Amino acid sequence: YELHWSCCCHFTMSDKGTVVLAYSGGLDTSCILVWLKEQGYQVVAFMSNLGQDEDFEEAKKKATKLGAKEVVIEDQRKELVEEFVWPAVSGDLIYEGRYLLGTALARPCIVRGLIRVARRVGAGFVSHGATGKGNDQIRFEFGCYALCPDIQVISPWKDPSFYRRFPGRPELFEYARQHDIPLPITPKAPWSIDANLVHISYESGILEDPATPAPPYLYLWTTDPEKAPQQAQQLTITFKEGVPHRVSVEGEGTTVHDPLEIFDTCNRIGARHGVGRVDLVENRSVGIKSRGVYETPGLSLLRSAHMDLESLCMDREVKKIKDYLSTCMAQQVYNGLWYSPEFEFTRSCVQKAENVVTGSVQLRVYKGNVFVVKREAPISLYNQELVSMDVQGEYEPIDAAGFIRINAEEEENKKKKEEENKKKEEENKEEENKKKKKEEENKKKKKEEENKKKKKEEENKKKKKEEENKKKKKEEENKKKKKEEENKKKKKEEENKKKKKEEENKKKKEEEENKKKKEEENKKKKEEKKEEENKEENNKNENKKENKEEEEN
Repeated sequence: YELHWSCCCHFTMSDKGTVVLAYSGGLDTSCILVWLKEQGYQVVAFMSNLGQDEDFEEAKKKATKLGAKEVVIEDQRKELVEEFVWPAVSGDLIYEGRYLLGTALARPCIVRGLIRVARRVGAGFVSHGATGKGNDQIRFEFGCYALCPDIQVISPWKDPSFYRRFPGRPELFEYARQHDIPLPITPKAPWSIDANLVHISYESGILEDPATPAPPYLYLWTTDPEKAPQQAQQLTITFKEGVPHRVSVEGEGTTVHDPLEIFDTCNRIGARHGVGRVDLVENRSVGIKSRGVYETPGLSLLRSAHMDLESLCMDREVKKIKDYLSTCMAQQVYNGLWYSPEFEFTRSCVQKAENVVTGSVQLRVYKGNVFVVKREAPISLYNQELVSMDVQGEYEPIDAAGFIRINAEEEENKKKKEEENKKKEEENKEEENKKKKKEEENKKKKKEEENKKKKKEEENKKKKKEEENKKKKKEEENKKKKKEEENKKKKKEEENKKKKKEEENKKKKEEEENKKKKEEENKKKKEEKKEEENKEENNKNENKKENKEEEEN
C-alpha cells in the first residue's frame, strides 16, 4: 500500500469542506457528527467492521439521520488479521509483559480505511472522537499524517470551543436530547467498552479506581474460568515462517486454513475455556497510568504456541536479539508508530528471524490456562540423539572434561582478572578520590578567593554607593539650600513689591483725598463767593428799595 497519498480538499462557497469522521455510532461520535455540521463541514461517516458486535445498518441509518452526506462501512476483518495481527503473533508482541495490544493493532487498520475514503471523496479533513488523555488520539493522528501528510485532523476533544462546551457527560446528554440523538448508554454499564475481533477492553467509570475489583458480569466474551468446561480441549496450531497456517481442533474433526477462520477458531476455543483475561495498570503514551481490563482469548493461544515453536527452531543468540526487538516493536505499536521508519526496520528484522519458524504445536486449554502438550518442526535445532542420556551418539563424554577444564580455567582467569580489575578500580578510585579531593580543595580555595574578591568588590561597590549617596545628598542639600534662598529672595521681592504697591496705593489714596479736599475747599469757596454775591445782591436790592421808598416818600 502507499504510505503517502495526495489528499485534495474540494471547497464550496457554502461550507468549509468535507471531513471524514471515524464514526462508531456511540454518543461521542454522534454528537461530534452534529457538531461538525454546525461548524460548516460536510460529514462523511466512516465505520470499520473489525468484528465488533454492532448493528451497522442501524448505525448507518442513525448517521444519515444526523446529517452525514455519506456513510461508508468497510469490512476490514481479514485486513486486520493478515496485516496487523499476524505480524504481532510473529513478533510475540506484548506491552509491559501483559497487554497484547488489541486496541493498538486495530487503530492503524482503521486509519488505513479512513484515509482510503478521504482520498476517494477528496476530503481535506479527517476527525475522530479520541480524548486528549488517551493513546488513541496519538495512534489516529500519527497514522493519518504518515499516510497523508496534507490531511488536516480535527480533534474535537482537544478543541477548547468543544471541550469547554461539553465539560462532562451531562452536557453531551443534553446536547443529544436537543438534537434527537439516541442515547445508548445506561447506568447498568458504568465503564467504557472497545471491542474488535482481537479483544474487548474495559476502562474508565468505576474501573478508574485500581482498588475496585472488576464485577463478574463485566466480561462479555470469555467464560468465567471457574465455570468453564470440566473437560480440557486440545487443538494443534501450525505455523509457516512464523505465521499461523492452519488450526485443527481435537474432537471436532475440523481443520481451517483461512486466516480469518483460524483466528475465529482460536477465539472460540479460548473464550469457551476462559483464556485471555487480564486486569492491569499500564503506562499510557501521554505519561498517565491507567487501569484496564482485557479479554484476548485467540491471540493468547497463538502467542503461547508461537513462542514454544520458536524455542525449537530458532538459534539461541538470534532469539535473544529477537526478544529485544519484540519489546521495541511492542512499544512502537503501543505508541502509534505502525507507519514509522523505525517500525518498518524492526518488523523487517523480526520477519528475517521468523523464516525458520515452521512447524506445529499442540495446546491443551483448561479453565483459563494454556498448556503446551507437544511440538514438532521439519527443520529443528533440537538433536534428540545428542541430548539423550541413553545414547552416546557423536558426543564424546571425555570432551566434557576438556570443556569443563577450559571453562573452569576461564572462570579462574576471569575471577583473577576481576580481582585485578577490582584492585585496579580501587586504586583508580583512590586516585580519583585524591584527585577529586585536590580538585575540591582547589575549588574551595578558588571559591574562597572568588568570595573574597566578591566581598571586596561588594565593599568597594558599597563604598562607592555610599560616596554617591553622600554626593547625591550634598547635591540635594545644596539644591534645597539654593531653592530656599531663591524662595527667600522671591518672597522678599514679593514683599517689596507688595510694600511698593501698598505705598503707591497709599500715595494714590492721599492724592485722591487731597484732590477731594481741594474740591471741597473750592466748592466751599465758591459757595461762600456765591453767598457773598447773593448778600451783596440783597444789599443792593435793599438799597434800591430804600431809595425807591425815599423817592416815593
